Amino acid sequence: METQKVWISRAKELLKASLSPIPHELNELDWKSGLSENKEKLSQHISAFSNQSNGGFFVFGISTAGEVEGIKTSEANDIIRKLGNISRDTLDPPQQIDHFIESDFGKNGVIGAKKQTQCAVCNEDTLRDLLLVICFKKGRVSRKVFALQQQLEIFSGNEQQF
Repeated sequence: METQKVWISRAKELLKASLSPIPHELNELDWKSGLSENKEKLSQHISAFSNQSNGGFFVFGISTAGEVEGIKTSEANDIIRKLGNISRDTLDPPQQIDHFIESDFGKNGVIGAKKQTQCAVCNEDTLRDLLLVICFKKGRVSRKVFALQQQLEIFSGNEQQF
């Protein structure tokens, strides 16, 4: 029997609560259909979740309307890599992330309705059939490095003029 991390059970409970009966995001959980290119905004989100008493979660594969769309395995791997870099490079102190991939969901995110994970004909990663849950654990107080760099420039007299 495989043991599951405590945060995974909590994430699944929050996900289920956010999708039913009326879809709504929670303070601890944000839905994402894909990864934004705006690193500063992502950094702010990660910092906010890391400063919450119980951390927080991004769930990739759910639209802003609460519809389960899923993501591909290749997208999940890219998101994990990019968020890891942002968490390490843009926050002080750097934040660690954890993740799990859920392929056992159905319409409206019902856990336990297994979906096909690859195209049966071509055996390629063409199906958007996964949910990716990223966990930002409560850690030491986190701040965005961007803001710290700007403050240092102001105090040192090296402020850039626009």
